[in-house]
Amino acid sequence: MSRTEAPPEAPCALRGLRVLVTRPAAQAEPFCRLLRAAGARPVPFPVLAIEPLPPAVTPPLPARLDWVIFVSANAVRHGLPWLRRQAAFPTARVAAIGRQTAARLDEAGQPAHLVAPPPHTSEALLAQPALTEVTGRSVLIARGEGGRTLLADTLAARGARVHHLIAYRRTRPAVAPDALARLLAEPGLDVAAVTSVEALHNLLAMAGKLARAELLARPLLVGSARMAEAARRLGFHHPPLQAASPADHAMLDALCQWIQEQENPS
Repeated sequence: MSRTEAPPEAPCALRGLRVLVTRPAAQAEPFCRLLRAAGARPVPFPVLAIEPLPPAVTPPLPARLDWVIFVSANAVRHGLPWLRRQAAFPTARVAAIGRQTAARLDEAGQPAHLVAPPPHTSEALLAQPALTEVTGRSVLIARGEGGRTLLADTLAARGARVHHLIAYRRTRPAVAPDALARLLAEPGLDVAAVTSVEALHNLLAMAGKLARAELLARPLLVGSARMAEAARRLGFHHPPLQAASPADHAMLDALCQWIQEQENPS
């Protein structure tokens, strides 16, 4: 934190709650800072690593783009510099999925014309009137390798010509086989915070045989109904704590509500 940056305002007192933060290492600090301001003790344990790729577009870019949709802050970080050098980009309107993606665009001097409203998902973006009538429009989706196809499939079904900019890939960090088991063995690791289905699968894989049962018995904080359903299918014992979105403030608000419910049971 810089000398002039004010500490984040804490919406509640988390009183030493230890939170396993699974965001990629380069993206975890804002959430950790919010947790510390609320009195929690973040425990960073990245379950995703972001690897930049030489930007590749399929099919080739047209002469003009009508929309460019950034699906993540990483898509902005690794895709926007390349896009700005393309003749097709300046005419495009820009859309973002998620508050953090929109914030990254603002920081880069490229404010979004359209941002997915809560719960900040592909479904929420697709419901916006500006993207319902796209017949004949050229739409570029800036994203990572793999991931969901809902956005592209829906826009194509609505008549758009969909292009993909693949600018990065997500990988599973290499850790010692007992790394998570040792963290879980420490007293007071209260909840694991996970912000994507892929991260949830990676977390279980990184737990291995040594820590899987212990992890499944711990409370889990997730950022969407889709993640909550995935957690139930994977065998987590407790109903997941579900935030309104995977955004840092939404995840913190869900933790605050959980603590308040524990302290004041009805």
